[in-house]
Parts: sequence; structure tokens; C-alpha cells
Amino acid sequence: MGKRKRNKGERLVRAIVLFLILSLINNLYAFEAEVSTDPLQPVKGTEYDILFKIKGQINETPYISFTPRGTEIIEKSNESVSIKSVLINGQVKTERELTVVYKAMSDRSGSVKLSDIKVEADGEIVRLRDYSFKVGDQEVRAQDIFVQAELSKENLFLGEGVEVNFFLYSRKPILSQELKKFPQLNKFLKRFRNIQPNKEMYRIGNDTYVRYNVYSARLFPQAIDNVIIDPISLSIQYEGSSYSPFGGLGFQIRQPKSKDISSKIVKISVSPLPSQGVPPDFTGLVGKHEISFKGGREKYIANDVIEFTLEITGDGALENMSTPKLLDSELVEEFEVKSDITELPNGRAKKVFYYTYIARKNGDIPQSDISISFFDPEKQQYYSKSLTIPKIMIVGASAAGSVEQTPDIKKENSSQSKKVESPVKVGLLAPFFRIDYFDHWNLFQKQLAILLAFLVFAMSFFHYVKVERSQISSFSSELKESLDELKKQKYKHETLFKLAKHISGNNSGETVEVMIKNSALDQKSKEEFLKMLSSVDMIFASEQNNVTKPYKPSKKLLTDIAKQV
Repeated sequence: MGKRKRNKGERLVRAIVLFLILSLINNLYAFEAEVSTDPLQPVKGTEYDILFKIKGQINETPYISFTPRGTEIIEKSNESVSIKSVLINGQVKTERELTVVYKAMSDRSGSVKLSDIKVEADGEIVRLRDYSFKVGDQEVRAQDIFVQAELSKENLFLGEGVEVNFFLYSRKPILSQELKKFPQLNKFLKRFRNIQPNKEMYRIGNDTYVRYNVYSARLFPQAIDNVIIDPISLSIQYEGSSYSPFGGLGFQIRQPKSKDISSKIVKISVSPLPSQGVPPDFTGLVGKHEISFKGGREKYIANDVIEFTLEITGDGALENMSTPKLLDSELVEEFEVKSDITELPNGRAKKVFYYTYIARKNGDIPQSDISISFFDPEKQQYYSKSLTIPKIMIVGASAAGSVEQTPDIKKENSSQSKKVESPVKVGLLAPFFRIDYFDHWNLFQKQLAILLAFLVFAMSFFHYVKVERSQISSFSSELKESLDELKKQKYKHETLFKLAKHISGNNSGETVEVMIKNSALDQKSKEEFLKMLSSVDMIFASEQNNVTKPYKPSKKLLTDIAKQV
């Protein structure tokens, strides 16, 4: 009965903690902001609007600041406010959506950039990424239906992240859409986004369109030459012109029409990172990053587990980041470092490294400072973040060996060895047995020390075997789970990435395509594996086309994967 009450109490405490965490996460960002232009591609010599949309739980008029490059701000035009109530965690909260418009004009065509964008409200500051757009020489004739790739910026450094969205624009009602071909994006590390099928009204010049987001990803260029955003191809069915099959009786029928469209290739300028002043601890990550470290206690007993957690948060391609070295000491045994990645808002991500060590020998590991370096694309310079590894004390490790004698005993033994007795004539006597209790006690200490050393060795050995078996078991279960996902056609990009790493034995963070092409799989298996990868990409648009399941692998491919792993 007591155990049942205790379990209920534990569940109640867990529920309260979970509620507090969710409430904290929900209130972490009081508002969010985004920037756009109207029309999407302004024309030089004509006025256009720069719009800031701010929504959230804000009580005061926000203050907006930014630095325009390539355009002139004429005036702050107007503000519009809409208010709605939403239910969050059982509470009704009021959200405001405020639109602030700036009138601008460019006297030349080309690229325009808004940098250092900050929105301040209610004592909070939200910093936005730089916003770039193009100004044309003359107004382009509007198309009824088209698709295009839109990037957050087009001039990048090697490894710098960029947001890419493919939008479908239409002035006619869309009946259906199907993705025929995805962009390959071979020279990028890709972080796909699962987008929701929604639409919004969008004005380009004097024309109003309905805009659909059909594909979204964050990309990190891995090469410098000939870096492009490949076209995406769609098959569209839309409402055509109306006609009357009964002459002038007024009954109209709209005839559906079909059309295949593709986006244009977008070229990206990628610059190499500066070769001067590269820190020896440079991680290869580009952008703003923060690090945090969580250690354990200071004192450990032999065979204790020592655990550290290192967390990196930022804009860069954390998938490519290798494991930093924290401890380099013969006093501890290091096990394989595990890690996981979590996507965050605004294109950022968090990677957590889990370190595990076993205390093996007596001694102190002194406090040390670790430096981790990144590259800032805005300032175009390298910068470092440092963390402190606290001092570690290890006690209680036993070592087999003999017990040393004290100086008095050594002296006594030495004098006894040098003493020579003169011969004495005696008669026949009964045998006399002398018992040296000190020698027996010394022998007992030696045996006890050897026994303790053996026990310590046996415990360490069995612990090591247990850890190794658990790792092998974990790897086997993970492999079995991955193969089951392939058989049941329930695999995702993460599944293929793990298998590709195990097949190629590569931990350098290369793309799945590169790892598979360099693996020992035969050519047919490689082609089939890449088909699985392409089909997973198509799942991201499953709610907008007819693709419901990924490619079904053959038995031969499953067998080849198992053999290679």
C-alpha cells in the first residue's frame, strides 16, 4: 500500500515539473518578428514598402532599428494592429500582430541588404538575420503561375548556413500540385524542414498572388566553385477559363488545366574562410555560437563513473562538428562519446556531447581550460569560447605488492644474518621446533594484499566486459531497429544517415551521398540506397503530392547493408 502511494506521489511530482518546464518554454519568447518587401522584387526609381510583422504578447509599440545598404529610407509610413485570443496551457492569452511599414527607394538596380535588425518591446530584444533582396531595372511582366527559390542571403562563406524556401505563386485557383523532381543540392549539407501545407496572400507590384511554401531547408555549402540551387519541378492542375456548353443560357463550366513548371537555377557566391589566423582549435563552424559545460563532483573513488556534458548552440553545421577532447590522462579510461542534435527556432541548432570516463588510478587531474573556436561571417574574423574543466581527485585504487619491512626489522634481520655461533658439543636431544609468529603474520599480509589486488582486477574486468557488452548490445539493437524500419518502409533521413556512417566507417560529417558512394557496397546497392534517400526527400511534401511511403528496399540491399555493418 505504501509503495502504491509512493508511486502516485512520484507521478504527481513529475507532472508538476513537466508543467513548469512547458510553461517556461512557452514564455521564453514573448514575441517574434519577420521582415519582407512589397513588391517582392522592387524596381529602381520607384517607391516600395519594407514591412516588419511583429506578433506575440506585446503591450507597447516596438522600437525597430536596422542599417540599410543599397537603398534609401524615405519615411515610416503607417502601422496596423490586429488582436486575437489563443488558448495556451489552459489559459486564454491575447496576442497582437503589428505591421510596421517603411517607404524606401533605390536609385540603382542590384542587391539591397538590411543588416543589424533589432526589434525591442517590453524590455526584450529580438535580433533578426540580415535580409537581402534584389532591385530590378524594370518591372517584369507578371506570370499567372510560377515557382521560385528564395534565399536569406546569396553571398556566403564556406560552411555558413542559408535558409532556402521554394514558393509556388499563382493568380489562379490551384486544384492540385505534385512534386515531380526535388532539387539535388549536392554541394550542401542539408537540414530539411517538415513544412505545413498552408497558403497566404502575397502582392508583387500591383498583382496579388496566393503563395504556397512547397519545400524548405537550411543549407550549408561544402564547396566553393559552381555552387547552385537546383530547380524544383512541379506538376500543377488549376482552373482554366469558363465556357457554356448550352450556348447563352448562362450555365458556365470551368475546365481544369495542367501545367509543368520549374524554378530557375540560383547561383550562390561562396568564399573560402580566411587562411590567416586560423586557431588550432577551430571547429569549422561558421556563425554565432554559445557553449556550456556541466561536470560532476570533485572527488571520485576507483572504478567510479565520471560524466560530463558539453552543449554547443548556434548557427553552424553542428552535424559536421567532431568531438572535442576534454580529458587526456592515464588516471581515467574514456568510453565512446555520444551526441545528439536538436533543431531550434530561427535556423539554430543544439548539439550535446555526453562524455563517460571510469576512474582507474589514484591521483589528481589538475584543472584545465579548453578553448573552442568559430568564425563570425559578419565581422569576418575567428573568435573563441573557453570553458574550465574542474580539478578531479581519484582515491581508493588498490595495487598488488609486498608489504615493506620497517627499518628496525630490517636492521634486526641484517644483524641476525651476520651472527655466526661457535660450535657446541651436545648430547643426543629431542627435536625442537621454533615457531616465528612474526614471519607468519608477514606472510598473511602478503597473501591478503594479493587477494585484494585479484578482487579489484576481477571487478574491473567484469565491469569492463559489462560496459562493452552493453555497447555491443546497444549497437546491435540500433542496427536491428534500423533494418526493421527499412523493411517496413518507416525509415527517415536520420535512419539512412546512421547506416551510411556505419557502412562507410566515416565519422567526419560527410553527406549521405558521399559516404555511400565511397563505401564498399556494390554499384547496384549504392544506386538503390540513393533511391531510398531521394524517396525520403519526397516525403517532406507528402501532404502536397501522392507520395505516402518511401522506396521499398530489396532483400539483397538489406543483406548487403547487414554484411557491411
